[in-house]
Amino acid sequence: MENEHIMQGMLEVNSLVYSPEMSTVDVDAVLGRTAALPCDVTPDTKEDRVYMVLWFRAGKATGGKPIYSFDVRGRSFNKALQWSDPHAFGPRAYFATVARPASLTLDTVQLDDEGVYRCRVDFKNSPTRNFQIRLHVIVPPHQLILYDKSGRDVSGVVGPLEEGNELVLVCEVRGGRWGSDQHMLTRVCNSGLTSEMQQPTLEPRGPAQSAPYDDTACNTWRGI
Repeated sequence: MENEHIMQGMLEVNSLVYSPEMSTVDVDAVLGRTAALPCDVTPDTKEDRVYMVLWFRAGKATGGKPIYSFDVRGRSFNKALQWSDPHAFGPRAYFATVARPASLTLDTVQLDDEGVYRCRVDFKNSPTRNFQIRLHVIVPPHQLILYDKSGRDVSGVVGPLEEGNELVLVCEVRGGRWGSDQHMLTRVCNSGLTSEMQQPTLEPRGPAQSAPYDDTACNTWRGI
């Protein structure tokens, strides 16, 4: 009976891996680093327990089958059987249950990992839960250039500067792709993206000075 319940649930999920009506959690991950796809497996009561956790991916040629499973049936929670589809995540994925909420941890994130995933949690007594996660893969820019008001490249050092003058710095970012933050660029920057920083009046520090400037601060710009 238990196995029939799980298999029926799998068939129901397979018929609709992606649901536009279900709320979706957006997760950003940097290319080559680690992603954590959240999935709350905590039972509603102490008497209840998890039976099975299944992960699916929308829009991929998986035949509607799970790409990852965490099987607790007939064993203790900390001895659950974990399986990862070798044609999906393979050994890069691991379901971490120590964190709250639990999450599917994905190492060495790849561009092809971007997409919509669904986590299904079956309990002994509680109703089945479903969580939908959209993974965005961020590609860092390959070039950051800092210009002054006249368009001169001042990456690394800005100055000399005259006290009382206006300081305008323009940061240009080339390449890269950004995540779910609506203030960030969500497409590949082919022509470059610029952001301007303006300091109306320089603080008195002497008649003339040069100042080091870390152009990695360009990472804090917003798309304009």
